[in-house]
Amino acid sequence: MVQVGGHPACEYVAKKMAILYPMFEVIVKPKIQKAADSMPAPERRRFGMLLESLRDKGPVQGSFPNYSKLGGNKHHCHLSPRWVACWEETEKGVKLEVYYVGSRGNAPY
Repeated sequence: MVQVGGHPACEYVAKKMAILYPMFEVIVKPKIQKAADSMPAPERRRFGMLLESLRDKGPVQGSFPNYSKLGGNKHHCHLSPRWVACWEETEKGVKLEVYYVGSRGNAPY
């Protein structure tokens, strides 16, 4: 494998002619996991899908309902009409931290 243009964020794989992007580290603290565990099953599944998508694609999640950037490095989306998740990019291009998951009425935005 060879780096493309000296940029550490992607590597060139000569055999497959593809560019691979690194995965983001997604941090979910125990308090957030406990809140997620108390949500209904469909929303827990969507939260799991969101975590995978954050890991693979980064902070911008336009395919999730009502996704929006909240300002600065914070983002949110709806898991359903009643449930939301909020996250922030804590280290540009490397780390994301989910800082809220739960009822839309209690969301910190």
